Amino acid sequence: MIREIPPFGKYIDNDVQHAINWIKGHLSQNEWINRYSKIEQSIRSKMLKSFSGNWMIEYPSISIREDRIGWYLYISDAAFNNPIGYDPNEGARIIPILKRLGSELDVLKKIEGIEDKIIKMLTIERSQPDATIFEILVALLWIRNGYENVKFIGESPPNKRPDISAHLNGYEWNIECKRLSMRAEYSINEKNKWSKMWGDFRKNLKNKYSMIFEMTFHVELSSLPDNFLSCQLLHLLPNITIPCKVIDNDKISVNVRYVNYDKIKEHLVDYLVKFPSEQFIELIGGKRDNNFEFTAIVSGKFSEIGDHKANNIFLDDVEFASAAYWQCDNQQSINTKARDIRKRLSSAVQQLPKELPSIVHIFLETLDGSNVEIARNKKIYNTMKTFNADGKNLAGVYCHLIQSYAPPDQAWVIDETVHYFKKGSTSFPEPIKTRSIIIPEHEADDNPQNIPVHWLRPSP
Repeated sequence: MIREIPPFGKYIDNDVQHAINWIKGHLSQNEWINRYSKIEQSIRSKMLKSFSGNWMIEYPSISIREDRIGWYLYISDAAFNNPIGYDPNEGARIIPILKRLGSELDVLKKIEGIEDKIIKMLTIERSQPDATIFEILVALLWIRNGYENVKFIGESPPNKRPDISAHLNGYEWNIECKRLSMRAEYSINEKNKWSKMWGDFRKNLKNKYSMIFEMTFHVELSSLPDNFLSCQLLHLLPNITIPCKVIDNDKISVNVRYVNYDKIKEHLVDYLVKFPSEQFIELIGGKRDNNFEFTAIVSGKFSEIGDHKANNIFLDDVEFASAAYWQCDNQQSINTKARDIRKRLSSAVQQLPKELPSIVHIFLETLDGSNVEIARNKKIYNTMKTFNADGKNLAGVYCHLIQSYAPPDQAWVIDETVHYFKKGSTSFPEPIKTRSIIIPEHEADDNPQNIPVHWLRPSP
């Protein structure tokens, strides 16, 4: 785990700034201004949809999908030049990566094929730059491990080629990189279903039931009607003694407690709170828990600072709040969200030559809580026990599991767990000693609890 303590005022980090400047240098000034403007308009639209009058009715995700690399640059630029417009959660995902790129920028610029990668990422891959970013991180990893003539292998359809080649002691290695999408389609659909149920329920909470709900669903959300929460809870709320467990049946368990207005107002006397942010979640709900999703409805004073019109909303005072933490412990839901690597691994092996020793690197983010990651880990180990490389000279597979955090007292925290699986009958030892693509070597083993995987450790 690596932690970054927040600086006072604007973010200051030469490595990150150098990486931003280098990538942006591949765009004309006019093109960047136009993309920047479109991103700001999109952010503003997303933020405004979260409000109805002085009511915050949705807890938004303001990330930009259509120009994701532009969004990454926008957020990183905001950290340096416009802290008001900075998004802490997204910044925690991208800034550690830019720091890694910037810290090795002189080496990075010399990799054969890097310019084509950057230009492609900024243009035809602008909505999906993460795979290319991963390839760049892996190329740097092999260079850090002492390999020479590391280069990106150009595409030549219909021929299948790996992404990277590297040389050491007379041997050439071929490397293929695959990245899973941030969340499974099932997770996205589950959140959409939750939004419908919460939307039906919240309209009955306004100015009436100021409560914090902790809900665990025991069935798939897709099996429930949109008015499920209203039918289960509304008739019980007028007569309960809080805090309590108000429901515990085969479909859902619900604990309820009051909103702590004294603590909220005490904090807001001295501070404005960024919306959305982890600090907002902790202030309204009383805690942060990465195993639960969070949503809320809040009435109060929301302020803007200065003239910036995009990501510039801060909570100033609260008149009413009600919120929910929710998760699903249904085994089918967990298993579906716990995507295996088999499909990506099979696709990667198709890109490899038969004769040269090869390695596959796979990247995924651990965003769905510890239950999902425990199930996924079992799937990954079972896959690697039975996977057949189809006659390819696959020496091993690295799985990089990443999670970022944006706690209120730190600019960002990032965790990386790396699994290595030796494959085949090759006599080669493990080809690299340093495994982490993001975390510096001297901090990769910062694990005082001695817990081998980060999703079982306490969250920062």
